[in-house]
Amino acid sequence: VREIIETRGCDIVIADDGLQHYALARDIEIVVVDGHRGVGNGACLPAGPLREPISRLKEVDWVISNGRASGLHAEESLMKVLPLRFVSVSDAARTTLSCDEFVSRHTNVNALSGVGNPVRFAQTLRELRINPLLHALDDHHRFDGTELRFDNDWPVVCTEKDAVKIAESISSWTEIEREVWYLEIDVELEANAEQRLEALLCEHGIGVR
Repeated sequence: VREIIETRGCDIVIADDGLQHYALARDIEIVVVDGHRGVGNGACLPAGPLREPISRLKEVDWVISNGRASGLHAEESLMKVLPLRFVSVSDAARTTLSCDEFVSRHTNVNALSGVGNPVRFAQTLRELRINPLLHALDDHHRFDGTELRFDNDWPVVCTEKDAVKIAESISSWTEIEREVWYLEIDVELEANAEQRLEALLCEHGIGVR
């Protein structure tokens, strides 16, 4: 961060997944929780899924719940995923299809997901009226091409995060002959979210144009 400030002259540094990195001083802490999955058994590692106790949420500046209200914080904001379109990974031209166009062509797909919560990705596809055969991978999975081999002729749909890794190597996987797509998404926060963020920034002397 010091190097970034010295060489880039920036005003804001965003550290993704940096809540536990206490060596890094921070002005604003924002926690995103999974409204559907919650906090599991509520215990910290290794007895549970948490890296810090639930009480830590009382110390942060903003809690955002993804999907639905988690009930973990009285003033949490809601965020929801907005599917935008499907983008081809196997096509060098990066062909795109609207969600409706994709659904009209493909009812069944092999869903690959190497993210923290693969089930949520599958649920997003179901909400689009797609039947996903979910192949859940470890978070940050490294692809070698074998993941794209199936006993059916359905296309593969993955997350945008996974698509980056697949695209880097797919040209060398000559034995893979099937369509591979990723679902491009956006997120939508509650109407007052922008004002809330501006207020947090202004509290620390950062003006918003």
